[in-house]
Amino acid sequence: MTWRFPNQDLDLPEEDQRLDHDELLKRFVTVSRQVEENFKAAQASPQFTAGAVWQAVPQARVYNSASISIANGTTTALTFDSERWDTGATSEQHSTSSNTGRLTCQRAGLYQVGVALNFDASGTGSRVVALRLNGATTIAEDGKPALAGGYGTAFAVVTDYRLAVGDYMDVVVLQNSGGSLNVLADGNKSPEFYWHWVSP
Repeated sequence: MTWRFPNQDLDLPEEDQRLDHDELLKRFVTVSRQVEENFKAAQASPQFTAGAVWQAVPQARVYNSASISIANGTTTALTFDSERWDTGATSEQHSTSSNTGRLTCQRAGLYQVGVALNFDASGTGSRVVALRLNGATTIAEDGKPALAGGYGTAFAVVTDYRLAVGDYMDVVVLQNSGGSLNVLADGNKSPEFYWHWVSP
């Protein structure tokens, strides 16, 4: 049996244009072994453990299992008592026992950060949702008037931001309906706080 390779498909020397089955198989096995050896050598190198290409991506998604009451006219940081996942970092990015409103950076780099939440229905006032860095700096926010007709107010705020190890993000909200108003616990969409590492 003869395998033929046209010149336009593979740039092979003339003597390699016609290969019998056994010779082709031998070459394939040789190349496969070399690839495996190269991969094992890469795994053993310092670059394998230190290089971002080879590491898991830090990512977390957290939520609160119950609705959160927000006082009228009071900026309030949300808390998140449960995790969907918290992976890819050497230390936890979120705690369910302390500072539960925070996602804390364990690997420096560019992150995509987002929050999704729904306020309960009320036709009065406005609502604001913001992503906050280190408890002080707002890096993204959205504000909306209340909806009439018994509809709640939904938000999805997402941004990219460069973080250093130890930086943390949290979510703050504000409403002025005239009384307390809930951020609703609703399936997989409210309140949900998440991020993932994008690049160094």
